[in-house]
Amino acid sequence: MQDVEVETSNNDNNIVFGHVFYEFTPDCDGRVLVDIATGNFLFAIGKELNLNLN
Repeated sequence: MQDVEVETSNNDNNIVFGHVFYEFTPDCDGRVLVDIATGNFLFAIGKELNLNLN
């Protein structure tokens, strides 16, 4: 997954940039394991995230 998003307003700037490489959990329960991440997603490495797919 790649995400690039730039959002600007009066005095607030939000920039989102990064790549995430993940794999679905063996249980096929709508969760993913983050193997590699860059940019804003760097601290997600090694985490299990719920994608709310079920």
